[in-house]
Amino acid sequence: MNLVTFIMACFFFLAALVIFWGILNFDKIVIENEMLIVYSILGYKKKEIYLPAVQDWIEMPKKDKYSSWFEMTIYGESDKYSVSSRVYKNYDKLKSEIGRYAFRNRSKEKEIKLRNTRRIGYVLLALGVLILILTGCWAVKKEDPDLTSVDIRLVTDVLDNDPYIIKGSKGARSIEIQLKSYPEFTFNISGAAYKAMYAEDYVNTVKRGDSVFIGIKTADYNKKIIRTEPLNFWDKTIKCNSIDVIELADVSSEYLALRDYNAAHHNNSKTTGVVFMLILGLFFITLGLVTLRSKKDSLI
Repeated sequence: MNLVTFIMACFFFLAALVIFWGILNFDKIVIENEMLIVYSILGYKKKEIYLPAVQDWIEMPKKDKYSSWFEMTIYGESDKYSVSSRVYKNYDKLKSEIGRYAFRNRSKEKEIKLRNTRRIGYVLLALGVLILILTGCWAVKKEDPDLTSVDIRLVTDVLDNDPYIIKGSKGARSIEIQLKSYPEFTFNISGAAYKAMYAEDYVNTVKRGDSVFIGIKTADYNKKIIRTEPLNFWDKTIKCNSIDVIELADVSSEYLALRDYNAAHHNNSKTTGVVFMLILGLFFITLGLVTLRSKKDSLI
């Protein structure tokens, strides 16, 4: 069993446990002799609430992407119990019965709404501050040094696919290369590497069966080609069958040079990303402050 299969098996096992636990926690509610009795789906008694001793109850609206419902919480002398109109068919009848013994505490409902609003405001503030901190760390981080010939290993082989440009979303372009001796791998040229290469010349000149010279990082060469180094988690999962191309040439022309690759990485400035993240962080902070302010105003 490989790592991906093991992770998927664990995921489905945990999902099954969650579903099974949810079924076991499905309640059956019975009112008799002024007692609200909660039974589990297996029939054992989970809770008893003496209705004349109920202090108050609240009802809060809930909603998700597909539906809306109400959740009623009954407060006894020492505990509480919540029931949802989404899962309990006789919800209105139960609410009417509870209303005979206790009053609906709308002040408590308002306090809970305000408390939830405050939590949302603090979460938004924390998220905004975190984004700004991470953006600052990213902004001051030094650029990766240029790759040199020491960092590159050359692979010479026969092209085993017809060259073409892959058009992705939002204008992204890339090229995939298949080599006859390494059919299990796809050699990718994308991002800054694609911008640095002569892509049109490559697809119009090189044909299946031609000899090509591909430069890849030494780490990829050692891990995947000659397999003298162990694969890490990233290599085993996300990029298990993929290798990034740094240089590309055939017997007559050079289509992607190391110097152009390095220059493209420098030109692929992170300034735009930093500005975007700063705006995003300030947006969340502003939204958090507005949320807290609206909460404060509602208390006046």
